[in-house]
Amino acid sequence: MGNQLIISTTPQGATDHLVPNSTEGVFFESLYHPWPTPLLNRWRSAGGKVIDGLDLLLWQAIGQLEVMSPAGALCKRDGSRVNKEELSLHMRSDAVKILDSRSMSK
Repeated sequence: MGNQLIISTTPQGATDHLVPNSTEGVFFESLYHPWPTPLLNRWRSAGGKVIDGLDLLLWQAIGQLEVMSPAGALCKRDGSRVNKEELSLHMRSDAVKILDSRSMSK
């Protein structure tokens, strides 16, 4: 059995030179700046599954919102609970647009 999960927590640029010789398992990149990292791009391009730093940032934000919520749960104005999976998809979509626009303006 090979690697099931590879986690990268290295500083920016430390893994830019690496090339995956296998994309078995899931590659989790904790960085979200730069986004995506060169290694994550190579892993994804080689057909590997990835979790990027943006996912980490979004779920940290959702966790913070829960901590700051009076009831400990995210609620809409009508009092119904927020679907966290749905919220994360909306947040990710908006974040990707922002990050893409920043990279295009450079």
